[in-house]
Amino acid sequence: MAVQEVEMQDLQMQLVDPEHIPAMERLTQEVLLLREKVASVESQGQEASRNRRQELLLMLEGLVDEWSQLNEALQAETQLCSSLVKFHAHPERTEEYQRKGGIET
Repeated sequence: MAVQEVEMQDLQMQLVDPEHIPAMERLTQEVLLLREKVASVESQGQEASRNRRQELLLMLEGLVDEWSQLNEALQAETQLCSSLVKFHAHPERTEEYQRKGGIET
């Protein structure tokens, strides 16, 4: 395959007027430079994408931690409400609780 490319370049060079060879070489260099710039920009885009992904993962971990804390607080509040309902549903236990000094055993 590489041999065919070399032969094609040779044929193209034969078709080009010798006066235009410096311009062709300059344009070839510009094309190579542009290819390098495109590769560099693509690489930077991939790096930015990785950084954004990492940032989103950290945010997600923070949200999971916050959710866990809120869930624990909700469970404690639910348990407290349940205890209050039981406490007020049985007034006889309330008096017994108060006689014991506020400590239920």
